[in-house]
Amino acid sequence: MRTKWAAWVFLMAIIGVLVLSMVGALIGIANAQEYRGPKGTACGWYGKITTFYALAGKAPVARGLGTDGKVIEVLANENGRFTILIVLPSKWSCAIRHGEGWGEIGEFLKEDKRL
Repeated sequence: MRTKWAAWVFLMAIIGVLVLSMVGALIGIANAQEYRGPKGTACGWYGKITTFYALAGKAPVARGLGTDGKVIEVLANENGRFTILIVLPSKWSCAIRHGEGWGEIGEFLKEDKRL
């Protein structure tokens, strides 16, 4: 009798873990769908997106946490080319802007006498 009880408890524990895993996966998918980014933007899991941009020499140079829980991150390379990412708590990320001329504010003040 005790063996049946232990087997039943073990089976219920496994089923519970599987159900929780599935719920977690569905929540992650729902968060990923929450922000798709503007048409034509690159979206994917944070690790893959940053690996892709690292091939272009871009690395994180600035980061901030929004009040909605999303992280805004700037990746830039030595030549000043930059990409702005939105990162959801689920790690789903979208590159929302690209540009050139990234630099510290002090650098711009020295170079541009109008400022």
